[in-house]
Amino acid sequence: MLGVPNFRDGFSSNAWSTTIPGVALTLALSACSTTAGTDRDDDRPLVLTTFTVIADMAENVAADRVEVASLTRPGAEIHGYEPTPDDLVRGQDADLILENGLGLEAWFQQFTDRVDAPTAVLSEGIETIPVSSGGYEGEPNPHAWMSPDNALVYVDNIRDALTALDPEGEATYTEAAEAYKEEISEVGSYLETELSGVPESSRALVTCEGAFSYLARDAGLTERYLWPVNAEREGTPSRSPPSPSSSATMTCPPCSARAPSTTAPSGP
Repeated sequence: MLGVPNFRDGFSSNAWSTTIPGVALTLALSACSTTAGTDRDDDRPLVLTTFTVIADMAENVAADRVEVASLTRPGAEIHGYEPTPDDLVRGQDADLILENGLGLEAWFQQFTDRVDAPTAVLSEGIETIPVSSGGYEGEPNPHAWMSPDNALVYVDNIRDALTALDPEGEATYTEAAEAYKEEISEVGSYLETELSGVPESSRALVTCEGAFSYLARDAGLTERYLWPVNAEREGTPSRSPPSPSSSATMTCPPCSARAPSTTAPSGP
Protein backbone atom coordinates (compact mmCIF):
# COMPACT_ATOMS: atom_id res chain seq x y z
CA MET A 1 0.00 0.00 0.00
CA LEU A 2 1.22 3.48 -0.82
CA GLY A 3 2.43 5.58 2.08
CA VAL A 4 1.64 9.19 2.79
CA PRO A 5 4.70 11.43 2.59
CA ASN A 6 5.55 13.87 5.34
CA PHE A 7 4.80 16.96 3.27
CA ARG A 8 5.65 19.23 6.13
CA ASP A 9 9.34 18.35 6.39
CA GLY A 10 11.32 21.42 5.53
CA PHE A 11 8.23 23.47 4.72
CA SER A 12 8.38 27.22 5.13
CA SER A 13 5.25 29.26 5.72
CA ASN A 14 6.22 31.63 2.89
CA ALA A 15 6.85 28.86 0.40
CA TRP A 16 3.31 28.22 -0.78
CA SER A 17 4.13 29.47 -4.28
CA THR A 18 6.37 26.43 -4.78
CA THR A 19 4.45 23.99 -2.60
CA ILE A 20 1.09 24.26 -4.34
CA PRO A 21 2.51 23.04 -7.68
CA GLY A 22 3.90 20.04 -5.81
CA VAL A 23 0.48 19.27 -4.38
CA ALA A 24 -1.09 19.56 -7.84
CA LEU A 25 1.42 17.09 -9.17
CA THR A 26 0.87 14.83 -6.18
CA LEU A 27 -2.76 14.67 -7.22
CA ALA A 28 -1.83 14.38 -10.88
CA LEU A 29 0.79 11.65 -11.00
CA SER A 30 0.37 7.96 -10.30
CA ALA A 31 2.99 5.44 -9.30
CA CYS A 32 1.68 3.34 -12.21
CA SER A 33 3.66 0.19 -11.59
CA THR A 34 1.18 -1.88 -13.59
CA THR A 35 2.46 -3.14 -16.93
CA ALA A 36 0.57 -4.22 -19.99
CA GLY A 37 1.01 -7.03 -22.43
CA THR A 38 2.71 -9.56 -20.13
CA ASP A 39 1.95 -13.28 -20.01
CA ARG A 40 -0.35 -14.19 -17.13
CA ASP A 41 0.72 -16.83 -14.64
CA ASP A 42 -1.70 -16.19 -11.78
CA ASP A 43 -4.69 -18.12 -10.48
CA ARG A 44 -6.27 -15.09 -8.81
CA PRO A 45 -9.23 -13.33 -10.48
CA LEU A 46 -8.06 -10.91 -13.18
CA VAL A 47 -9.29 -7.33 -12.96
CA LEU A 48 -8.54 -5.16 -15.98
CA THR A 49 -8.71 -1.38 -15.92
CA THR A 50 -8.90 1.04 -18.80
CA PHE A 51 -5.86 3.02 -17.71
CA THR A 52 -3.11 3.05 -15.13
CA VAL A 53 -4.65 5.58 -12.74
CA ILE A 54 -7.55 3.23 -12.06
CA ALA A 55 -5.13 0.30 -11.85
CA ASP A 56 -3.14 2.12 -9.16
CA MET A 57 -6.29 2.81 -7.16
CA ALA A 58 -7.61 -0.73 -7.58
CA GLU A 59 -4.31 -2.24 -6.43
CA ASN A 60 -4.59 -0.28 -3.20
CA VAL A 61 -8.04 -1.73 -2.53
CA ALA A 62 -7.39 -5.25 -3.84
CA ALA A 63 -4.80 -6.09 -1.17
CA ASP A 64 -3.35 -8.84 -3.41
CA ARG A 65 -6.58 -10.86 -3.51
CA VAL A 66 -6.93 -10.21 -7.25
CA GLU A 67 -4.52 -9.50 -10.07
CA VAL A 68 -4.90 -5.96 -11.41
CA ALA A 69 -3.66 -4.96 -14.86
CA SER A 70 -4.14 -1.88 -17.02
CA LEU A 71 -5.12 -2.26 -20.65
CA THR A 72 -3.10 0.83 -21.51
CA ARG A 73 0.48 1.69 -20.64
CA PRO A 74 1.62 4.71 -18.62
CA GLY A 75 1.53 7.80 -20.81
CA ALA A 76 -0.95 6.40 -23.34
CA GLU A 77 -3.65 8.71 -24.67
CA ILE A 78 -6.88 7.35 -23.21
CA HIS A 79 -9.50 9.35 -25.08
CA GLY A 80 -8.82 7.91 -28.51
CA TYR A 81 -7.08 4.65 -27.59
CA GLU A 82 -7.48 1.76 -30.02
CA PRO A 83 -7.49 -1.68 -28.33
CA THR A 84 -4.97 -4.13 -29.76
CA PRO A 85 -5.45 -7.84 -30.51
CA ASP A 86 -3.46 -8.50 -27.33
CA ASP A 87 -5.97 -6.43 -25.36
CA LEU A 88 -8.79 -8.57 -26.70
CA VAL A 89 -6.93 -11.72 -25.72
CA ARG A 90 -6.47 -10.45 -22.18
CA GLY A 91 -10.07 -9.33 -22.11
CA GLN A 92 -11.17 -12.90 -22.65
CA ASP A 93 -9.39 -13.85 -19.41
CA ALA A 94 -10.78 -10.94 -17.40
CA ASP A 95 -13.16 -11.53 -14.51
CA LEU A 96 -13.95 -7.80 -14.15
CA ILE A 97 -13.20 -4.62 -16.09
CA LEU A 98 -13.11 -1.21 -14.40
CA GLU A 99 -13.75 1.92 -16.43
CA ASN A 100 -13.87 5.61 -15.61
CA GLY A 101 -17.03 6.35 -17.56
CA LEU A 102 -18.39 9.83 -18.39
CA GLY A 103 -17.31 9.32 -21.98
CA LEU A 104 -13.58 9.22 -21.23
CA GLU A 105 -13.04 5.86 -22.93
CA ALA A 106 -14.82 6.37 -26.26
CA TRP A 107 -13.60 2.95 -27.37
CA PHE A 108 -14.81 1.00 -24.35
CA GLN A 109 -18.16 -0.33 -25.54
CA GLN A 110 -16.63 -1.62 -28.76
CA PHE A 111 -14.04 -3.42 -26.66
CA THR A 112 -16.47 -4.95 -24.16
CA ASP A 113 -18.79 -6.12 -26.94
CA ARG A 114 -16.03 -8.59 -27.82
CA VAL A 115 -15.31 -9.90 -24.32
CA ASP A 116 -17.40 -11.67 -21.72
CA ALA A 117 -16.71 -9.90 -18.44
CA PRO A 118 -18.75 -7.68 -16.12
CA THR A 119 -17.84 -4.00 -15.97
CA ALA A 120 -18.02 -1.31 -13.30
CA VAL A 121 -18.15 2.46 -13.81
CA LEU A 122 -16.04 4.14 -11.15
CA SER A 123 -17.42 7.65 -11.65
CA GLU A 124 -20.90 6.48 -10.65
CA GLY A 125 -22.30 8.86 -8.02
CA ILE A 126 -20.06 11.81 -8.89
CA GLU A 127 -21.59 15.28 -9.06
CA THR A 128 -20.35 16.12 -12.54
CA ILE A 129 -19.15 19.43 -13.94
CA PRO A 130 -20.03 20.26 -17.56
CA VAL A 131 -17.28 21.07 -20.03
CA SER A 132 -17.46 24.85 -20.46
CA SER A 133 -16.25 25.23 -24.05
CA GLY A 134 -15.06 23.44 -27.15
CA GLY A 135 -16.49 20.50 -29.02
CA TYR A 136 -17.63 18.76 -25.82
CA GLU A 137 -19.31 21.81 -24.31
CA GLY A 138 -22.13 20.86 -21.96
CA GLU A 139 -21.05 17.23 -21.60
CA PRO A 140 -19.77 15.96 -18.23
CA ASN A 141 -16.07 16.56 -17.69
CA PRO A 142 -14.74 12.99 -17.43
CA HIS A 143 -11.67 13.75 -15.29
CA ALA A 144 -13.54 13.34 -12.02
CA TRP A 145 -10.82 11.41 -10.19
CA MET A 146 -8.67 14.55 -10.02
CA SER A 147 -10.43 15.75 -6.87
CA PRO A 148 -9.51 14.06 -3.57
CA ASP A 149 -13.19 14.21 -2.62
CA ASN A 150 -14.20 12.41 -5.81
CA ALA A 151 -11.37 9.93 -5.43
CA LEU A 152 -13.08 8.68 -2.29
CA VAL A 153 -16.14 7.84 -4.39
CA TYR A 154 -13.93 5.95 -6.84
CA VAL A 155 -12.46 3.92 -3.99
CA ASP A 156 -15.92 3.01 -2.70
CA ASN A 157 -16.97 1.91 -6.19
CA ILE A 158 -13.83 -0.19 -6.55
CA ARG A 159 -14.49 -1.80 -3.18
CA ASP A 160 -18.06 -2.63 -4.14
CA ALA A 161 -17.04 -4.04 -7.53
CA LEU A 162 -14.33 -6.25 -6.02
CA THR A 163 -16.70 -7.44 -3.31
CA ALA A 164 -19.29 -8.42 -5.92
CA LEU A 165 -16.59 -10.35 -7.77
CA ASP A 166 -15.10 -11.95 -4.66
CA PRO A 167 -17.60 -11.90 -1.76
CA GLU A 168 -15.22 -13.84 0.50
CA GLY A 169 -12.83 -10.91 0.37
CA GLU A 170 -15.34 -8.31 1.55
CA ALA A 171 -13.66 -7.65 4.89
CA THR A 172 -10.25 -7.33 3.24
CA TYR A 173 -11.50 -4.93 0.59
CA THR A 174 -13.36 -2.83 3.14
CA GLU A 175 -10.33 -2.51 5.40
CA ALA A 176 -7.97 -1.68 2.52
CA ALA A 177 -10.42 0.84 1.07
CA GLU A 178 -10.77 2.67 4.39
CA ALA A 179 -7.00 2.85 4.84
CA TYR A 180 -6.54 4.16 1.30
CA LYS A 181 -9.29 6.74 1.76
CA GLU A 182 -7.50 8.02 4.86
CA GLU A 183 -4.35 8.56 2.79
CA ILE A 184 -6.27 10.40 0.07
CA SER A 185 -8.05 12.52 2.67
CA GLU A 186 -4.68 13.53 4.11
CA VAL A 187 -3.67 14.87 0.70
CA GLY A 188 -6.91 16.84 0.49
CA SER A 189 -6.46 18.20 4.01
CA TYR A 190 -2.90 19.24 3.27
CA LEU A 191 -4.00 21.08 0.15
CA GLU A 192 -6.73 22.86 2.06
CA THR A 193 -4.33 23.86 4.83
CA GLU A 194 -1.71 25.27 2.49
CA LEU A 195 -4.26 27.15 0.39
CA SER A 196 -5.73 28.74 3.50
CA GLY A 197 -2.69 31.02 3.61
CA VAL A 198 -3.30 32.27 0.07
CA PRO A 199 -5.75 35.15 -0.52
CA GLU A 200 -8.86 33.82 -2.24
CA SER A 201 -8.50 36.36 -5.03
CA SER A 202 -5.05 34.97 -5.82
CA ARG A 203 -5.91 31.28 -6.01
CA ALA A 204 -5.72 29.82 -9.51
CA LEU A 205 -4.77 26.59 -11.23
CA VAL A 206 -3.39 26.90 -14.75
CA THR A 207 -3.12 23.83 -16.98
CA CYS A 208 -2.83 22.96 -20.65
CA GLU A 209 -6.16 21.10 -20.84
CA GLY A 210 -9.30 21.95 -18.89
CA ALA A 211 -9.15 18.60 -17.12
CA PHE A 212 -8.73 19.80 -13.53
CA SER A 213 -12.18 21.30 -13.02
CA TYR A 214 -13.08 19.01 -10.11
CA LEU A 215 -9.86 19.72 -8.26
CA ALA A 216 -10.29 23.46 -8.85
CA ARG A 217 -13.90 23.37 -7.65
CA ASP A 218 -13.24 21.43 -4.47
CA ALA A 219 -10.08 23.35 -3.60
CA GLY A 220 -11.63 26.76 -4.27
CA LEU A 221 -9.30 27.56 -7.17
CA THR A 222 -10.02 29.57 -10.28
CA GLU A 223 -9.35 27.30 -13.24
CA ARG A 224 -7.47 28.55 -16.30
CA TYR A 225 -6.43 26.40 -19.25
CA LEU A 226 -5.05 26.70 -22.77
CA TRP A 227 -7.60 24.44 -24.43
CA PRO A 228 -10.81 22.66 -23.35
CA VAL A 229 -11.25 18.95 -22.64
CA ASN A 230 -10.13 16.60 -25.43
CA ALA A 231 -9.48 19.49 -27.82
CA GLU A 232 -7.20 18.67 -30.74
CA ARG A 233 -5.60 22.08 -30.88
CA GLU A 234 -3.08 24.29 -29.12
CA GLY A 235 -3.81 27.17 -26.82
CA THR A 236 -4.40 30.68 -28.08
CA PRO A 237 -3.76 34.10 -26.54
CA SER A 238 -7.44 34.22 -25.55
CA ARG A 239 -6.65 31.53 -22.98
CA SER A 240 -4.14 33.69 -21.18
CA PRO A 241 -2.99 32.66 -17.69
CA PRO A 242 -3.69 34.70 -14.56
CA SER A 243 -1.60 37.67 -13.61
CA PRO A 244 1.79 37.15 -11.91
CA SER A 245 0.20 38.13 -8.59
CA SER A 246 -1.95 35.00 -8.64
CA SER A 247 -1.00 31.81 -6.85
CA ALA A 248 -0.94 29.84 -10.11
CA THR A 249 0.65 26.56 -11.01
CA MET A 250 1.13 25.38 -14.57
CA THR A 251 0.91 21.61 -14.93
CA CYS A 252 0.01 19.37 -17.83
CA PRO A 253 0.70 15.65 -17.39
CA PRO A 254 -0.86 13.24 -19.91
CA CYS A 255 -4.41 12.20 -19.16
CA SER A 256 -3.35 8.69 -18.20
CA ALA A 257 -0.94 10.03 -15.58
CA ARG A 258 -3.40 12.06 -13.54
CA ALA A 259 -4.29 10.42 -10.28
CA PRO A 260 -5.00 11.04 -6.59
CA SER A 261 -1.70 9.38 -5.68
CA THR A 262 -0.54 9.69 -2.10
CA THR A 263 3.15 9.68 -2.97
CA ALA A 264 4.95 12.88 -3.91
CA PRO A 265 6.90 12.79 -7.20
CA SER A 266 10.55 13.67 -7.25
CA GLY A 267 10.25 16.05 -10.17
CA PRO A 268 7.87 17.59 -12.74
